Amino acid sequence: MNAPWGVALIHVLFGFIGYLFAQSGLSAWLRGTGERVSDEQLPELYLQYLGCSEKLGSREPPEAHLLPDERVCHPLSGTKL
Repeated sequence: MNAPWGVALIHVLFGFIGYLFAQSGLSAWLRGTGERVSDEQLPELYLQYLGCSEKLGSREPPEAHLLPDERVCHPLSGTKL
């Protein structure tokens, strides 16, 4: 009777490991394709972001990234981004 519990625990373990890989892959993709919202790169948007964070009561705002929209054509090249 102990074999089904062992198999279930192995499945849960592999599922959790898969979840960790997917989470790290998503984080890497966001950092690689998005532009970081900061006072150096997007100052106007960063000020609005800080204002919203203060209204929500956040002591230290989390890192924010702006992702390009793939449906928008690039005006200089005539192709999609």
